[in-house]
Amino acid sequence: MLMGIKRLKTSLQARFRRIFFKAARPDNMPSPNPTYILGIDSGGTEMRGCLLCNDGLVLARQTVPSANYNKLRGEIAQSVVALAQLLCEQAKISREDIALAGFCATGVGRLADRQLLTAALQEARLAQQIVVESDA
Repeated sequence: MLMGIKRLKTSLQARFRRIFFKAARPDNMPSPNPTYILGIDSGGTEMRGCLLCNDGLVLARQTVPSANYNKLRGEIAQSVVALAQLLCEQAKISREDIALAGFCATGVGRLADRQLLTAALQEARLAQQIVVESDA
């Protein structure tokens, strides 16, 4: 689980830099408009989520029972979206304001599984950009 979180963190950091830092700005400062980042990790016993502002401030955290990708496949997107909605309600923001979402789970190590889940999360309009990684 720890390796998956590290891989997801690295992937999210790279996308964060591309989205929020503009090469034309010499000071490399993030956009002054608040933008939100969602991170969700689905483990064997629980699914944890965190919602951040682009300045790194944690706006909301939530833990819910785990959803098993190996049993649910693309249907796991419903559980992920429900958790995202809880986080948005806690932070008092709209889900449409989430610029980047990262999801990490056991069982999505194969490219086909990551593509299936990414497509399901895109269809559910989880965020403007979505990253799916395995925690293996």
